Amino acid sequence: MYNYAGLPLTPTVFSDLTIKLVNNKMLRRAEIINIVTTYHSDNGGLPSNNATLCGKKALKDLHELGQAKPGGVVGFWIIGEYDLKNKPIVITEVCNKQFVYAYYFPAYRELAKLSALEVWPHKIGMTTSSTKNRITSQVGTALPEQPIVALEYECSDATGLEKALHYVLTSRGKKMINSPGAEWYSTNEAEITSILNFIAS
Repeated sequence: MYNYAGLPLTPTVFSDLTIKLVNNKMLRRAEIINIVTTYHSDNGGLPSNNATLCGKKALKDLHELGQAKPGGVVGFWIIGEYDLKNKPIVITEVCNKQFVYAYYFPAYRELAKLSALEVWPHKIGMTTSSTKNRITSQVGTALPEQPIVALEYECSDATGLEKALHYVLTSRGKKMINSPGAEWYSTNEAEITSILNFIAS
């Protein structure tokens, strides 16, 4: 069980996760923020109002506690215990891969076929990590069938692209107002792809 499931990402939570996830490494602050926020989100944690400010505060707190220090290169931080002579520090590059994704359940697709419909419920979201892990964290083991990934669209601003896609589909009357979960739209892969290509062009 994840200790912070259902809880927002605060500087205290961020500090704890930083030590657990990136101990004995030198990383860019942006990469630390990405690793911590993704892990927190994928394991059921609630987001911070401002992940960047939360990360800055957490690193400042860790620095005051002697558990982190600037890495000597602008933007880099060394986390935890370190020994430059005997313990090599790992430097990783910031991962800019982000994805907008859509998935559906086979039962809805089959029902659409039986009803001669070309659209059916699709969940449309975004992630800065693995699409598969993101979907798995949402679906869990409570449902009788596995979701089908309709598409995975790589981009540099998944948040903005997702919002634009939601806006277009909502304006077309495709948003499923009465669905128990958010971000469900009655659409298909061709329509989603067409909108994404138009927005990103």
